[in-house]
Amino acid sequence: QCWSELYWSCFHVLSSECLNPPTGKPTVRTTQPPTPEPTFATEITEHSVKLELENVTPGYTLTLETRAIIIRFAKEVIEEYLEEPLELVEVTFGGYLVDRRLSPMFRRRRRLDNLSVPLLIAIKGPSNLSDYALIYIMEVLQDRMSSLTSELKNHDYDAFKDVELSTGTYSASDVMKDTDEPTKKPSPSPIPVPKTKMEATVHPIKLQFKNVPAGYRISIENRASIIRFVKALMEDFLDERLDLIEVSYPGILVEGDGKNRHLSSSRHQRMRRLDTHSLPLLVKVWGPATLSNFALVYIMEVLEDNMQGIAELLRSLDSDILIDAGLSTGTYDLADIVLSTNNPTGRPTIRPTPKPTPKMEETVHPILLIFNSVPTRYHLSAEAR
Repeated sequence: QCWSELYWSCFHVLSSECLNPPTGKPTVRTTQPPTPEPTFATEITEHSVKLELENVTPGYTLTLETRAIIIRFAKEVIEEYLEEPLELVEVTFGGYLVDRRLSPMFRRRRRLDNLSVPLLIAIKGPSNLSDYALIYIMEVLQDRMSSLTSELKNHDYDAFKDVELSTGTYSASDVMKDTDEPTKKPSPSPIPVPKTKMEATVHPIKLQFKNVPAGYRISIENRASIIRFVKALMEDFLDERLDLIEVSYPGILVEGDGKNRHLSSSRHQRMRRLDTHSLPLLVKVWGPATLSNFALVYIMEVLEDNMQGIAELLRSLDSDILIDAGLSTGTYDLADIVLSTNNPTGRPTIRPTPKPTPKMEETVHPILLIFNSVPTRYHLSAEAR
């Protein structure tokens, strides 16, 4: 250790090297140079990220001030928590997002709106990390959504009191460019939207009152109150793509088959006394022709969701008779309606021409049950299935 190439002598006179000096110059070990690390070019990439605002008050329109709050939140969070060597360049509003999804067929008791705020996030970093930058951005935003939720509620509590936030991505073809001027309209969508044919459809539904006294018949005044209540329900809760035209009373409903059929009215009872009374209604709606086959489903859904309210109305109208009455909904055949002169709408009721018997067929419909928050790699057992 004490050999010096400069002096050819030893600094430590008592060391073993001094007592036993080497006969020649020691061999110099060659040191391997370190393997150079690969270098990647720095580039700027843009990532399309959207913030989903669910359960917003119906009819709320995103304001410029609210949009600025969301953009500022995204910018501050990404600047603070995005890990090196990635670096935020800017966060801008992506434009007006065209929502091509259909609203769900089955909703909760009250319909709430969903809003999507598209953002364009520019990130600077090595080219080998460009494919992972979007994942890092989504994680940073999603982990701090609670802060934005609180800020939105402080900004407009009435609009965002039930809001739930999540992140997602979108396609650039689904946005219309923003002029950033509130008085100007956005640029036309680059994707032409075909015109949808609109039409009016009439749907026969009935309210069935069970466990009522034999011979009971609902009065004209109570019937008019029920029609007004059903109309208000349809105006408030019917699918937003459908517009209610009217709810009317078509006449007395004949129920049963063949010679043993009977009328729900006590005036026309046959063969036996009844303890079930049916109130037929006609619900006329206006909407896209593509929804005509689903409109009845939406109407029945509104009634089922508000069955308790209808029952409370009935008990308030006639508490002595309807206190224990059961309530259900259904449909009927227009051919089973008898002309009624007591139409509260004031419109003459004409018995429709009987429709031919529809062809019956068997159809198969695939559905999927999704179980959330289950253990990793969980498989449903045959017994549970």
